[in-house]
Amino acid sequence: MTITLTTSHIAKNIVVEYENKEQWHVVESALQKINSGPIGHELLVELRDISVRGKNIKITPNEIDTFIAPRLTMSQIKRFNVPYDEFDSYHSEIAESLARRDGLVSKGPGTSATVYWNPALSAGIKDDGHPFPILDPSISYVSLSHELIHAYHIVDGVYHGGIKDNNFDPASQNAIEEFKTVGLREYSSERFSENLIRLEHGLPFRQFYSIDPQDDF
Repeated sequence: MTITLTTSHIAKNIVVEYENKEQWHVVESALQKINSGPIGHELLVELRDISVRGKNIKITPNEIDTFIAPRLTMSQIKRFNVPYDEFDSYHSEIAESLARRDGLVSKGPGTSATVYWNPALSAGIKDDGHPFPILDPSISYVSLSHELIHAYHIVDGVYHGGIKDNNFDPASQNAIEEFKTVGLREYSSERFSENLIRLEHGLPFRQFYSIDPQDDF
């Protein structure tokens, strides 16, 4: 299996890690769709502008799941003397701590980020506003934009995720990260959110984070 890393033609600070040309074109097509709206375009421009001091974003298409992980820059790897392997537990621990906001005011230094993206998976929205998983590649660019908003928080050092707490506790840091990323509750006026991307493409708003219809968050 040959793995190729190529800089995106749509967003120059994003590299795509792919096994075949089809994966490359799927990622580029999704980035082009995101870039076609004013909010999506601004998100990609802002990601470029804050990707300094060796930070970048890597998108790895796969057939399993969609999620995000902070990743140390080369200078951070040397500074903390940790393995280059982003799957190493110590590497991940240091990366998550540097990506997070330090208290209520101070930003962390931020890190690079890796987006693992399954282009077949999407989130449909029920009439009550709860999401549900569907296989619809035509709108999977929304899930990619969701992860790129997480990446924006990671690179900027204001990430709330990655903490080993209960993701389904609406008072947890992980939940706050998701509320900010989707644009829910008091975070509905965030500069970038999944719901703003949905709005500019005429898709229904996501009114809840949880897929469980019994949950009110």
